[in-house]
Amino acid sequence: MDGITELTWFLHKNRDLSIENSLRLIECTLAPLLAFSGLVIIWPEKEFKRLTAAFVRCNKEAWQMSPNTSTALFTLPKDQGGL
Repeated sequence: MDGITELTWFLHKNRDLSIENSLRLIECTLAPLLAFSGLVIIWPEKEFKRLTAAFVRCNKEAWQMSPNTSTALFTLPKDQGGL
């Protein structure tokens, strides 16, 4: 979780990165972390929601979106397996 927070802060502080480079950074760091731990660790619902919120914040920063942007762009509805 700390790694996601650090990545989000890095993206926030470095707005001079292009969106493409920001997304590449997420692809290289965040995706492997979540792909590995998602299947190995049984996440309690509270922690999983925190992880999802951090993932969404990180992606909003990469796309240089306002924090007020809807999370619906990065999550699925409940009837399709979302939270």
